[in-house]
Amino acid sequence: MLPEARGSWIKDAALLVEDGTITYVGPREGLDMRGFDIVDLGNVAVIPGFVNAHAHAAMSLLRGYGDGLPLHAWLERIWRIEAKMDQEVIYHGSLLGVAEQIRSGITSFVDFYNVEPMLRALRYLDLHVRAVLTLAFMDRVEYMAEESWRRLRSIGEYTSMVREWDGGRLDLALGPHAPYSCSPEMLRDLAEASAKLKLRVHTHLSETEEDVAKVREESGMTPAAYLETLGLLNERLIAAHGVHLTDDEISLMGKRGASVVHCPRSNSRLGTGVARIREMMDAGVNVALGTDGPASSDSLDAFEEMRLMVYLQRARLGSPSAIGASDALHAMTLGSARAAGLDDVGALRPGLRADFVALDLGSIHMRPAWDLTTNVVMSAGRADVRYVYVEGRPAVEEGRVLLRGVEEAIASADEFRDLFRDVENTVH
Repeated sequence: MLPEARGSWIKDAALLVEDGTITYVGPREGLDMRGFDIVDLGNVAVIPGFVNAHAHAAMSLLRGYGDGLPLHAWLERIWRIEAKMDQEVIYHGSLLGVAEQIRSGITSFVDFYNVEPMLRALRYLDLHVRAVLTLAFMDRVEYMAEESWRRLRSIGEYTSMVREWDGGRLDLALGPHAPYSCSPEMLRDLAEASAKLKLRVHTHLSETEEDVAKVREESGMTPAAYLETLGLLNERLIAAHGVHLTDDEISLMGKRGASVVHCPRSNSRLGTGVARIREMMDAGVNVALGTDGPASSDSLDAFEEMRLMVYLQRARLGSPSAIGASDALHAMTLGSARAAGLDDVGALRPGLRADFVALDLGSIHMRPAWDLTTNVVMSAGRADVRYVYVEGRPAVEEGRVLLRGVEEAIASADEFRDLFRDVENTVH
């Protein structure tokens, strides 16, 4: 068992859980377990549940769409489809996306899509995850302009609804899509609401050179400096991507306590570049990991993100020691938990939620284990996820997702794809 990403493994370990909360982590020998229901998970490596700091779960319905396009051409096509997606479609996409994350060992997440369908999906799945749901704003995108201002006027109601939904397990974040897709007026209003209600602000920052150029042309500043002038650059900021941040921006973000969510597969697939993660870590920026959406990363797979994070930084810097496996695991657990403001997940310690993953150690690609943390990050995959527990309850058992509605969500995916074939055919 590995209580924390950068910690030491405990052999022949026990984990005691009462009412969904961890009460003991340590050696099993000599432990008095009378009165407890005992579950022997077998020959497994137990690690904290992953925290996905940037996801678009409902975009599971757009998996594989627009491959080969650069980001902004891809977005234009995506937005044409999304403008036709109603709440029912998004609900089914949310079901599919949440189930896929659970299968990958992701037990907490920060989602950037529609709030109401995700709430409905979590209720139907009877899944008591810790999650931050992002209320999206894009007043410079035609189909979202009017809705963005309506949402701005209703932030208080959305905040109460989400925070009261499942016993305080969920929180709301404010999601200006990007500095270039929101007006300065909207960004200022969101900064005020964030400060007043203590809400995270979740945005896409400096994902492409084109993004940076748009902000520079309008404001005369780099994107991070622009957010600073608007009151958005602080410890509540969750900045996805950060591929083209300058040295000064990285230093500023470190000083302000902001988080950058690295999405290596999405950035690679869309050809946007490689974020300078080593430099961010050295500057004190909190680095988290995210899968982005399946439309740009192909799957909601924590293992693939961790592995590629390590490979890309080592290749970029020409150094096999640029970052280690434990750095990637930390980013996918405690780093992401910090970004999301979730202080009861990301590690296995008494008082924290019993969210954990058990990986099969019997797989041929997991042996031998000279360094088990390296094996987990560099060799394991979601097929090795044997058990997943969310708040002490099994969500995956013997590799099978126990959540209801999963088969129906899978079956409906192709039906929804066919509904939008006419839209897809108009955007070539």
